[in-house]
Amino acid sequence: MDTAVTLRVEPLVESRMDDFAAVVNPNRREKHCWCLSHRLSAQEIRERGGDDRYEAMCSLSREEIAPGVTPI
Repeated sequence: MDTAVTLRVEPLVESRMDDFAAVVNPNRREKHCWCLSHRLSAQEIRERGGDDRYEAMCSLSREEIAPGVTPI
């Protein structure tokens, strides 16, 4: 039985936020972490997204160097 899986790694840009959400928050829980706690302080999260952590992550995806895997 062949169980090989092919993965494609893409940069996190705003247009791919739904793909990112499908991996890190598939149930779209409102207060989900979104991998922000080690990236931003609580104040920075509020400044970027108010009470919306998804929006705070979107703001990071709009930056020139967005979070994620960086090509060498």
